[in-house]
Parts: sequence; C-alpha cells; structure tokens
Amino acid sequence: MTDAESIAVELAKEYGLKAVRFISTPKFQTVTSAALELMTAAEVLDGVFEGGGLNGLFNPYGGIISRIEKLVAESAFSRQLSEDAAERADWAARGRAASRGETLAELVARGEIYPDEAEEAIDGEFAEAEFRAIAVDALRGRLR
Repeated sequence: MTDAESIAVELAKEYGLKAVRFISTPKFQTVTSAALELMTAAEVLDGVFEGGGLNGLFNPYGGIISRIEKLVAESAFSRQLSEDAAERADWAARGRAASRGETLAELVARGEIYPDEAEEAIDGEFAEAEFRAIAVDALRGRLR
C-alpha cells in the first residue's frame, strides 16, 4: 500500500468515509503527492485531523482535499521562511568574517599586532574553513 493509499484509509476510518472515493479521485492523488514531498504521511494525517470534524460540509471529500491543499501551502511557506533565514544567517556570518579580517588588518597597519598574530586570531575565531578564508582574504586585501 502506498503512502497516499494509507492516508486515504486512515481518513476514511476517522471520518466514516470510503477510502476508494479518495483513492480514485485524481485531485486527492495530486494534493497528497504534493504533501508527501514536504512532509510524512503521519504529518499529513495530523494536519487534517487538527481541522476537526466534517459536520456541515456538503462534500466531506472535497473538504479533506482542501485541508491537504492548505497543509501543502503552509508547509511550503514555512520551508521557504526557514531557507531564507538560513541564507540570511550565512550572509551575516560572511559579513562578520570579512569585517573581522578588516579590523585585524587595521590593527596590523597601526602596528598593534603582527600579521601572523592576526592570522592566528582568525584561525582561533572561525571554526569553518570558508569563514576563515573570507577573514584571511579581507586581512590580506587590506594589507596590500
């Protein structure tokens, strides 16, 4: 049984519907496939169940499909926000590395520290090689 089919069976059990109606509906297959690309089957079911009962709906099958569509949209939006936050954090870290390299270059230029001390400070401050390289490039670029 596929994940989409197991979701259909669980939804049918919970709401007293027919799993075959879900499984044979192309729209259900489409939205469930999209949902499963972003989350697990359990997360899809939990999200649908959080919506509560289906009382008052003329078409309960359509109501469930709409809930899954909403879950997909919310999950995609949440994922995009997370990716954007990670990218901002990465660029901020790059900026800090470059700024630190420039600050150390100024100290070297004023004779307050030696160039090798500046590079040692960079090695001690930045665990990731990429950020160390950015800081060293900034340091050396300002010393030229």
